[in-house]
Amino acid sequence: VDGGKVAGILLESSIGQGGRVEHVVAGIGVNVGFTPQVAEMRYPGAALGGSVEAALERLAQALARRLAEWRHHGFEAVRTAWLAKAGPLGVAVDVRLADELVQGSFAGLDQEGALMLDTAAGPRRIVSGELLGRVT
Repeated sequence: VDGGKVAGILLESSIGQGGRVEHVVAGIGVNVGFTPQVAEMRYPGAALGGSVEAALERLAQALARRLAEWRHHGFEAVRTAWLAKAGPLGVAVDVRLADELVQGSFAGLDQEGALMLDTAAGPRRIVSGELLGRVT
């Protein structure tokens, strides 16, 4: 909201035989009515207004709509909608991986939902990491 971080998402998955995802567990944190002050944040925090209950209801409805869209129209419809609301292509970002910090510019999402970055070493596909935001 207005350039501030309102939410964070942590996804954990289990990969079965043949490399197929068996399940995904999503943890979602949303600031509602309170903006935490964290010293090491690279961009300002922000919060949604209104009640926690109303925010949870809106979130649940939005998730249900996207899941139904995915079920009926496939991932490409969700990917297209996500990209329409994402930051502009080319914006500089850092992504913290388990063993390195990757710097590059946002190049979109691939057909499987992986984050694509243009880095100094060439294109990079990121399937898991912490998107830290704009490089200052």
